[in-house]
Amino acid sequence: MGAAIRRLGQRVLVVAACVAGAGCGQQTYEQRLAESGKYFAYLLKLDANLAPPWKQPPVEELRVPLQFREIKQPPPVKNEEGQVVEEIDPRQPDYVPLTFPGLLGAWEAPFTVVIDGQPASRQGYLYCVSNTSMLIKPDESEKAPDFTRDLLVLIAEKLMLPQLDFTTAAERQTHPRSQGYTPPNNFDVYLFEGDNLRIDDVPYTFEVFAHYQGPVQVALVLVTPVGTDSSAKLLERVPLMLERLKVSPKPPIGAAAPSGRASPGGPSPSTGF
Repeated sequence: MGAAIRRLGQRVLVVAACVAGAGCGQQTYEQRLAESGKYFAYLLKLDANLAPPWKQPPVEELRVPLQFREIKQPPPVKNEEGQVVEEIDPRQPDYVPLTFPGLLGAWEAPFTVVIDGQPASRQGYLYCVSNTSMLIKPDESEKAPDFTRDLLVLIAEKLMLPQLDFTTAAERQTHPRSQGYTPPNNFDVYLFEGDNLRIDDVPYTFEVFAHYQGPVQVALVLVTPVGTDSSAKLLERVPLMLERLKVSPKPPIGAAAPSGRASPGGPSPSTGF
């Protein structure tokens, strides 16, 4: 009898262990299922707010806010001797006398603002620039580390705004702000703003998001009218864009320097300085 009880007890322990094991397996499965659901919801959120990935070395992935459309760079034009003729680059600003150095890509989007109590449409712009063309040129490589600083000086100069105090002007931001599905990206953010900067009778802001990967510097310049309607969802979409940015720390081998010049005759912005 004692042996039978012991055998029964052993069977109960085995069954209990199996049940417990199944319970742990079920719990693990449910946790993984819940995490998969969160991840797919995150992917849906990206697709609902950002455009498809764009790539241009050293940028391995950039997903701009959904409403932005790329301004295409036209194919190079050659003369009768087969030499490339420098043409006006439609990606460069034609609304201010500013030519972005190291321009990789440009986008534009309409935004709704209120003027004299009435809704009106004004354009916004996004530019991606980098120092990579300088890194591969022996005569410019020494200046490559100063690319972002020189860019900020250029923007202030061309917009006729006060120069920034580089010791205090940068706001350090990390995206995503909490643990997410991508490694965190760090940015130095600089802001040119206010009523002193007007384009087409509307105040604008220029935001520069500077990102560093080793010697490679990439800056995103967001140009938007003040008072943009909340339906643009920029407060949600811009952080998503920044967290998804992927930049290679290695400059592209044999990359050609960006070509093209700004459109002539861009009107000077109205400023208070």
